[in-house]
Amino acid sequence: MKKFKLLGIGLASALVLAACGASAGEEATSLNSGSADKTVTIAASPDGYPQHYQEGDELKGFSVEVAEAVAEEAGYEIEWALSDWSGVVAALQAGKADTAVNFANTPERRESYVYTDNYFYASTGIAVASDDTETNTLEDLAGESVNAVVGSNYAEVLKEYDTEDQIGLEFVESMAVAVANIQSGKVKGYVNGYEELTAQIKNRDLDLRMIDETFGEKPVGFPFKDTEENQQIIADFNAALQTLSEDGTLAEISNEYFGVDITQSREAE
Repeated sequence: MKKFKLLGIGLASALVLAACGASAGEEATSLNSGSADKTVTIAASPDGYPQHYQEGDELKGFSVEVAEAVAEEAGYEIEWALSDWSGVVAALQAGKADTAVNFANTPERRESYVYTDNYFYASTGIAVASDDTETNTLEDLAGESVNAVVGSNYAEVLKEYDTEDQIGLEFVESMAVAVANIQSGKVKGYVNGYEELTAQIKNRDLDLRMIDETFGEKPVGFPFKDTEENQQIIADFNAALQTLSEDGTLAEISNEYFGVDITQSREAE
């Protein structure tokens, strides 16, 4: 059983999850004294189904399983630092977490981080109310507003495609708030990862549907600050990612959560 405890990273809501299943005393040692030879702290939000989500005392999801498989292959232990998404971004920026999951590789982010090789490709999609039969394209959203989670790359992708600023963007702290806003009519939709939204709607019986248009595929890897120590971790992670890609592990994990292989670019097909 994985154990939760507070992690002193300056984020009130942050928690740590020791991936190695150590006792509470052992966890405190690895957290505070740095006694573990090869430990990496990975930031994630616990409400990002099916990428990273908390179920009881366990952290699950596609990106979680990929990170754990990569760390095991590379010989690292993981300490999971959990908070809302804005806290994930803050922890990474402040160096309180070594890396994060589900963090798209964009030109803007590459100004601050060095990425590992990609482990999946994220398309952008928009969910609307299930009884909204009129909204199927970005053009249909002209003059309307949609929600995006604070710090989400998907909001930036939408801006790239909404070149005339016809779609209003309103930021919220979580998907739950966005769903409530759609149902109340406050906003028309919610922009996020297409595959993630599709899985959430299907498996959590949400009263939403996806519009027909998808756009803006982005590669996703593990981001790190550019330090000598991190360069070694990146090299180790890249070697592990190559092994796990070649032996089919990444594709298997993807199919478990999404029913398709998102570890390969669809735009390259």
